[in-house]
Amino acid sequence: MGRIISILQIAYFIFRIILCLLSSWVSMKWKVRRARRAFEEEAVKHGISREEARRLSEVFTALERQLRDAARASLGF
Repeated sequence: MGRIISILQIAYFIFRIILCLLSSWVSMKWKVRRARRAFEEEAVKHGISREEARRLSEVFTALERQLRDAARASLGF
């Protein structure tokens, strides 16, 4: 009986970790999108063309990709 409870506890904690990782990934995607959009709007307000602002804001996406790849590498994926 004790082994079954231990296995269920392990499964529960693994599920919790996966859920936390998934929620942090979704949160990061959302925050990068908001930051990129805010940067583009501010750049356009200060006189930069919309195309140039989009090109400059691609840095946010590149940094998010690097962060995701680093997290994926640390998990062994």
